[in-house]
Amino acid sequence: MDTLRRCGWEGRREGKEWKGPCPLCGGTDRFHVVPGSKGAAVLAFCRHCTPENAAQRAEWLKGLVQRLFPREERWRRAPYGPRTRPGRPNARRSMGNAAQRPQDGPRAAPERRGRPDRPPSAPDAATDGGMASGGAVACPACHGASRSDLQSGKRKPCGTCRARQMWTDARPVSADPVSPARRWAALRTLWRPQDSFPASLRWLVWQDGGGSLVACFAPLSHWQGGTPDPSAVQLIHIAPNGRPRRDRGGLGKRSHGSMAGSVVLMGDPLSDAGRIHVVEGVADALAVAAREAGAVVAAGGTSGFARLARDVSQLRVPAVIWPDGDEAGQQAASALKCALRKRGAIADTARIPRSNDPASLAGPCFDGPGKWSGTGDG
Repeated sequence: MDTLRRCGWEGRREGKEWKGPCPLCGGTDRFHVVPGSKGAAVLAFCRHCTPENAAQRAEWLKGLVQRLFPREERWRRAPYGPRTRPGRPNARRSMGNAAQRPQDGPRAAPERRGRPDRPPSAPDAATDGGMASGGAVACPACHGASRSDLQSGKRKPCGTCRARQMWTDARPVSADPVSPARRWAALRTLWRPQDSFPASLRWLVWQDGGGSLVACFAPLSHWQGGTPDPSAVQLIHIAPNGRPRRDRGGLGKRSHGSMAGSVVLMGDPLSDAGRIHVVEGVADALAVAAREAGAVVAAGGTSGFARLARDVSQLRVPAVIWPDGDEAGQQAASALKCALRKRGAIADTARIPRSNDPASLAGPCFDGPGKWSGTGDG
């Protein structure tokens, strides 16, 4: 931790973890550092920009180290490679399939993905007619680009098919006030206890009594006819007592499918309120929907703001943008507001204090439309 502080990283300690701004994406309290014990590695990840894929996570870690230690020439010269034990140049510290990866260069991506002479969308069948070799294959359900298991060779469904299956398996959020989802919303004062949850959210139960709050992501134009089939889902992991929980990857939430151009809609944008609110996350959308009149759209992050200008402007209703208080959120909100105004829409930006977001500003007060936070040309 002293090394990170000398590099200029500003974080604070919460229990056994350290939280602070991400050096890569600049998000507030997104970068988590968990110091390891003696002889163990230090776990560092960002809830926004850390990729789910292991190979992409290695490249993300390399970029993080280059950003934190720019004066270290060895990080710029040498490619990323696995650590080896003294006297055993080909032995890796990790076990399993990772031990069979080649040791030359940055993880040797073509060899890991399967056969380098095949396009990513082509079925990756063995030449002798046997099982698939592992890597890029065709989805058995929709025949889209997917991957296969390296050990069994079975074809795995693509991200969109997995998202639709999770959405089908999930159930509406229970009205029981002691259910994990209700407790989670009550602890953060995001939602009224007596109101039912939006139809775009469902509950996926786990064996220990906890579960995940499943948010349906679909293009905004598909929401006009009701709740559509999701192109992606986002799972917010919740413990049985309502506290946030982390999966084995160290993340409190996980996404499946393609979120590009997809949003979570809460409410009807063409109702009598005649206003639509644009936020980043699902928790922010719940906080705004409980306190403001009109529909709320969760873009899934600042990257989703750039794709909303056309869809939101076609609704012909005023838009209010609720960004996070960090620099990335303010810049994305300003770009979306300019794009909406160029298309002839009425757009405004809510005043969010620095280092905050709509979910963190949510309090026990549910006064009604327009009494929670002002808006302006900030």
